[in-house]
Amino acid sequence: MTEPTYPEQPVPPQPGQVPPAPLPPYQLAEPAPQPQPYPAQPYPAQPYPAQPYPQQPYQPGPPQPAYGYAQPAPPQPGVIPLRPLSLGDIIGGAFRVLKFNPGLMIGGTAIFSGISMVLLWFSGTFGLLGSIVNYMRLQITEGASVSGFNEYLQGFFTPERTILMFALNLLAVLVVLPLSAILPYGAQQAALGNKVGIGAALQAKGGRILPLIGLVILVVLISYAIMLIPLALIIAAGVAQNGVLAVIGGLLHIAAGVVMLWVMIRLNFAGTAVVLEGLGPGKALKRSWALVKGRWWRIFGIGLVVGLIVSIPMEIIMGVGFGLMFAMMTPLPLAVLLLAIDLIATPFQEAALVMLYLDTRMRQGESIQ
Repeated sequence: MTEPTYPEQPVPPQPGQVPPAPLPPYQLAEPAPQPQPYPAQPYPAQPYPAQPYPQQPYQPGPPQPAYGYAQPAPPQPGVIPLRPLSLGDIIGGAFRVLKFNPGLMIGGTAIFSGISMVLLWFSGTFGLLGSIVNYMRLQITEGASVSGFNEYLQGFFTPERTILMFALNLLAVLVVLPLSAILPYGAQQAALGNKVGIGAALQAKGGRILPLIGLVILVVLISYAIMLIPLALIIAAGVAQNGVLAVIGGLLHIAAGVVMLWVMIRLNFAGTAVVLEGLGPGKALKRSWALVKGRWWRIFGIGLVVGLIVSIPMEIIMGVGFGLMFAMMTPLPLAVLLLAIDLIATPFQEAALVMLYLDTRMRQGESIQ
């Protein structure tokens, strides 16, 4: 027999216990109201007035260095930067050499050229020149005859005076040879920021004078070899009275002149190589030939500009000197003006040649320090 089951009775709360709250009656949730669709209203499209945009011209700004780093400036310990030089660098550098070391460049020229000018004076060269100008003046003003002038020249060139003139003129040329050694050295040192005196330059480069003389002899022989055949044809044409041979000789003479110019430019740095690199005459010719290879027109053009810078003022000053000599009846003004020209022209030309030589070496990647 099974016992009947009874519903579970709630347990009365124990003393001190809060009775639980009664549960609310269960209610069904009403559905939330749905939003009503908003009627779409047509929006009148208004045309937007186009405003012209002012076009500004493109203004390129300054070039910016790559990756934000500036190109480092080349070192410049002396009168030129140690990089390939422009024409302005070469001309300006030559003038700065004279300013940087006037004691050697101008003072040395004054000493050696002054001695040479004195020797020329005592040799009678300027006296002969003054006598020629004087006789020209007499011929214009008093109608002096040419035959009288020829007799004067025959009396002037006695054997003793001729030997003396030749010896003193040769000595005057030899006296200025040290300038061909010390001026290039002074210019090179100025490019490196070093100032040297006359004595130090002579001690350093005085031994290069004899190789320079040997170089001059070689260059003269090369010149004669180039011009020998045209001159021989011209002489033979004159002896044989042959017009065709004379024309051929003349054309060959012009061609030889062009070849001579080309060869002399190729040998332009031979003297500088003898002094600054310590080479002998033969090796210096080969060195210059190699340096000028591929740069003939550049070196010819810069040399032409340097020559014009020197020759134009020189022609003007010499014209003034001849005028003063003609007016004062003495060659002294001409001698003084020639010396004054030489004080600037000679060191400037040597310095410009050295600047061009250093530029050529740097363009080949060679160090000049």
